[in-house]
Amino acid sequence: MLEEFKKFLDEELGIDDDITLETSLRDDLMIDSLATTQLVLSLEEKYNIKVEQSELAKLKTVKNCLDLLAEKGIESAN
Repeated sequence: MLEEFKKFLDEELGIDDDITLETSLRDDLMIDSLATTQLVLSLEEKYNIKVEQSELAKLKTVKNCLDLLAEKGIESAN
């Protein structure tokens, strides 16, 4: 799923950095709150899910994003 998420970041936000599970959205990828909102909206649309406001605050690393997708029943991007 990591590779698929990396591709998603590149397509949606133009981010093609060296990304690992520990990569910080803010500190490493410079994703601010506006870009985080854009990212979440894109994820909601792509996977037909709903991300609650309370879940947004938990998205600090790439692993957090993948964990959230797993919680929503998303195992891989098709």
